[in-house]
Amino acid sequence: MSDKHNEAAWGATQAAGQKRGAYLSEVSIAQSASGGKPPIESLLKASEVASVLGISKTAAYRLLGREIPAVRFGATVRVRLADLNAFIERSVQGGDHA
Repeated sequence: MSDKHNEAAWGATQAAGQKRGAYLSEVSIAQSASGGKPPIESLLKASEVASVLGISKTAAYRLLGREIPAVRFGATVRVRLADLNAFIERSVQGGDHA
């Protein structure tokens, strides 16, 4: 490998390490601010909800905020994974579901 290639690889490794360090710092700050609790779970987009449920994105938007609790900020709508799982559990019909 050439020295230029090694330098580029080293630079990329350093940048990734810095990003990872910044993320870990953010997590530490979030945990400190929330009394040691882990940060808030990731939120799903309507397209991700649609993919999980096997429906169109339009149909997913219809469910959000009506049958599936949604988090809204501005024009953005997101769903907590726990709320999507609860919706799926409520929607199970028939069989021997206990």
